[in-house]
Amino acid sequence: MILPFDNSELHVLPPVPALTYETVLCMELPAFDPVPTLRSVLLKPPHLQRFACFLRKTGWLTMTIYGCGLILRIVVCSVPAPIGRLVSPWAAVLHIPPCIVFAAGIRVEFVKLILSAFDFWFPFAANTMFLVIFSCVLRDMRTLLVIAVWIAFGCSFLQETYFRDSRNIAMSAFVEASLLVLLMGSISLNVMDDLHHSNLIIAGGHTLSTKDVLINVIGTMATLMMRTMYRRVKLIKRQKKMKAPRRNHWGTAVLLL
Repeated sequence: MILPFDNSELHVLPPVPALTYETVLCMELPAFDPVPTLRSVLLKPPHLQRFACFLRKTGWLTMTIYGCGLILRIVVCSVPAPIGRLVSPWAAVLHIPPCIVFAAGIRVEFVKLILSAFDFWFPFAANTMFLVIFSCVLRDMRTLLVIAVWIAFGCSFLQETYFRDSRNIAMSAFVEASLLVLLMGSISLNVMDDLHHSNLIIAGGHTLSTKDVLINVIGTMATLMMRTMYRRVKLIKRQKKMKAPRRNHWGTAVLLL
């Protein structure tokens, strides 16, 4: 029972001892070494230098090849099925070089932390569901492009391990999200040719078809890509704010001189 406090009893109470509180962690924060990358682990020093030199000389081609692959992806989804079957292998091949370049720079220790997080496995499950169901719906050579998109989207899960190239990552995430929205619209409006949809569940007069699952999964993937873009844009703004005081101090020093 809680009784009201009586001021007359204040002089009877003993003096309140001083208390000191310390904030401690319930568990240790994760630590990792940011230096080792996938290419430094797989390649020996001589081969690593050659690979780095190759990337410096041909790095400008990466975004160009990636852009061509995205254009062909749009073509495959919008043209008749016979043409899409011919273009799909070429589009899939153009997705491979950017994925190799990106995977080579993944930080191994950071990946170990991400693999134990929900933020990795939820997108991975959505991406794998997209691969399985869309492949069953297509049933032709266009499945090769679906596999390439699955690999590319899987690499995007590990973009958190990249501490640089935030502008390119934000731009690619926006483009990927836009293409996923276009794909979702083409499937929902029956624009994409020769799709073999089927009912997965029929209960109580309601049905759940492969079309319904695909639209929801693709919408989830587009939302995740927009989240990646939002995080990278915030990081770019934060980096600009951190650099701004340094520039101001440098300008003041020049004026003083």
